Amino acid sequence: MNRRTPDNTNLRLTYESFYNGLRVYNYKGPLAINYLQSIEQVLAKAMDDHARVLVVRFDLRFPVTAEYASESNSITRFFEALKYQFATDSKRRLSSYNRVHPCTIRYVWCLEQEGSEKPHYHVALVLNESYFGRLGKYSGSETSLACFIKRAWASALKLNISELAGGVHFVNNASYHLLRNEGRASVSYQDAFYRLSYFAKLKSKHYGDSRKSFNCSRN
Repeated sequence: MNRRTPDNTNLRLTYESFYNGLRVYNYKGPLAINYLQSIEQVLAKAMDDHARVLVVRFDLRFPVTAEYASESNSITRFFEALKYQFATDSKRRLSSYNRVHPCTIRYVWCLEQEGSEKPHYHVALVLNESYFGRLGKYSGSETSLACFIKRAWASALKLNISELAGGVHFVNNASYHLLRNEGRASVSYQDAFYRLSYFAKLKSKHYGDSRKSFNCSRN
């Protein structure tokens, strides 16, 4: 049965353990069907564009010492900084190798806060695996995806990477590799969707103020 939440009547809710034939994380209460649809669309668009897709899952946190004006500005600045690094890196690769794989930056994120002074983001990047095949080294590398992410969050908070103090958390089993020719039937796709369905839960999200609790790329 689909229900709606009084905090946001635009959201349709499901308590089921499957959505559209895919297993979902429903252990912490209802999920927003609208969000599940958005996650599915982001993955579908990426697989339409690329034969191999990398999905990377991580958290962005606000260090205790960091000042921030608004969460929405911080996440916007994060993606702006990340896109700038990709553009710069693409030019470097083109200059060095005379070829560069196209890579549209697609993403899903949610903002949550429960029992803590500051909120945190759960984020998933959805990329062309031919451009980045893995996260790479978390430190000591200028060109790894992990370092791109850390630099982008530091830039968003106007900090040096050394000041992040755990501001970027790469979760266990952070990467999923999807193949277009296997589609939704693959274990990797189903595992990735299950992992991202966590973003659709209502628990720990706040409505009724100016903060967005969920967003994704539209391209």
